[in-house]
Amino acid sequence: MNGNEEITQQGAQQTQGAPGMQPPPAVQQYYGQPPYGAAPPPPYYGQPQYGYQAPQPMYIYRETNSAATAGFVLALTGVFVSWIPVLGWIIWILGLILSIVGIGLSGSKGGIGRGLGIAGVVLSFIVLIILIAIIAGFSAVMMH
Repeated sequence: MNGNEEITQQGAQQTQGAPGMQPPPAVQQYYGQPPYGAAPPPPYYGQPQYGYQAPQPMYIYRETNSAATAGFVLALTGVFVSWIPVLGWIIWILGLILSIVGIGLSGSKGGIGRGLGIAGVVLSFIVLIILIAIIAGFSAVMMH
């Protein structure tokens, strides 16, 4: 007998003499794997049971409308850089063209990106109004 078994047996002998007392349950003296032939311990919370395979996450590929996204980003950028003479014009026209292409492609992609394309066109027209105002302002200053 080793020391742990003696302590367990002594505790059982001490409690046997007291009336109405039960002997303590066997103390588990190991960590990790149970001894050969013993039943495995119950699984912890979140741990899969034997023979059970956890469900795998499902990845759904969603097609995007890159032209509408790029048109929206360029139109939004055009709002902030429209005061720069040549760069603002280039970004404005690219945003408008890509937004219109994105709206056209949204029909073949099931409507994906249609909202971004429309928002890009609206922002492009806002940039056009800003550009007209800037040009009108400069021409009014140059006339005087």
